Amino acid sequence: MRAGFIIPAAVCLLLGQAGCALIGKQSATSSATAENSSQGTSALPNDARSYFNSGAEYYRLSKHQEAVEAFQQAIRLDPEYAEAYLRLGLAYAALDRDEDARNAFESAVKAYQKKLKQNPKDADAYFNLGAAYSRLGKDADAVKAYRQAVKLEPEDSEWYYELGRSYIKLARYKEAVAALEEAVQLDPENFRAIDDLEKARNGYSRQEAALNQLKRQLEKQQEEAEEAAAEDVSDTGTKAETRPESAKPEGRTPR
Repeated sequence: MRAGFIIPAAVCLLLGQAGCALIGKQSATSSATAENSSQGTSALPNDARSYFNSGAEYYRLSKHQEAVEAFQQAIRLDPEYAEAYLRLGLAYAALDRDEDARNAFESAVKAYQKKLKQNPKDADAYFNLGAAYSRLGKDADAVKAYRQAVKLEPEDSEWYYELGRSYIKLARYKEAVAALEEAVQLDPENFRAIDDLEKARNGYSRQEAALNQLKRQLEKQQEEAEEAAAEDVSDTGTKAETRPESAKPEGRTPR
């Protein structure tokens, strides 16, 4: 697991699952502490990374409006700052500004797509792209991005966990089970993965039971149709055997 993104359980409960594991490996250690963040963004040097770090600290402290302002400033200084768009979307979501959040996540998708064209081996970019798709409700696209992430870097439990969650949303329970089992194997203390693994297994069992029932119904319908067809053939043959012969025309009486 990535130590830079371990958040206390209480904070996870407040922010929801997305706030705990959306962002992958942080590219730099945050330089903004709770003390200097309280001074406002004006005290920060004029570079995008410093504003981003400040925004991340504000978000951690649940100061979401301040986080929005810091991430916005980071984006003004670096309009292609993909991670800042993603974090901005999270901050907007925490403020229930859904339309603004959606716009930020869409911008994050575009920025990460551009980033991946430049470096197709960037596993973190694929993971964060998946996170943005997930927040937009595009779970099939999220799965594709997460799969690329774990393919490039297959040792991260949280990444497999997010992949499994997206599979669950698509009711692809068999694949969800496989991803979540991998998450638990990589980190036996990933309790969220353990919980969702049970859900995925239950979903898969229900799905299999429903498919088996449907299969039995179809087989029964097929058998009934074949029996009905056989009866029709039998009835037709019986009627042909019992039908009276047509009367032959009488011959002309000779004179």
